[in-house]
Amino acid sequence: IDNYKFVITTGGTLTVSLSTLPANYNLKLLNSGGTQVGSSAKSGTTAESIAYTAAAGTYYAQVYPNNNTTFNSTSCYTLKITTGTAARSAVVAKETVNGDPVRKMIIYPNPADQALNIEHSWLSGSADLSIVNMQGKRLISRTVEGSATMLDISELPKGLYIVRMNIGSSAIHAEKFIKQ
Repeated sequence: IDNYKFVITTGGTLTVSLSTLPANYNLKLLNSGGTQVGSSAKSGTTAESIAYTAAAGTYYAQVYPNNNTTFNSTSCYTLKITTGTAARSAVVAKETVNGDPVRKMIIYPNPADQALNIEHSWLSGSADLSIVNMQGKRLISRTVEGSATMLDISELPKGLYIVRMNIGSSAIHAEKFIKQ
């Protein structure tokens, strides 16, 4: 089961959609308390969609296989959360682990086609940023500074990749993205 967290800062309408399914996967929408507020369970690889009027708050999109389906971690699907009258803030809330701030990258769009934007506003100094394939082979690598970076990914083949950020020998953060 894959769970995706998103925060609505202004209540309103939204649509959660699941497409390009490799198998019979279903979709649930849960509120911050874990209560199901919407679901879609079509047969086969038919796209799933949930339209919902949301209050401001935290929500989770849950992708899960049908009872007779095995989840395949190497096959991608596309999950989109489209806001109508609802709004999401692009700012990530600051979280801490043992009192230290969690360093998160925000990557968008995901899936991406030509360019990938990476926000790293917490970065002071420089870091090594790389894109690796699912076999761990480094395909793009550069030193970054400042609060944001745009990478040209137009030459990458379609597939699933990981963006990694390291400072020295310490891995800071990694995020997956899909190249369309």
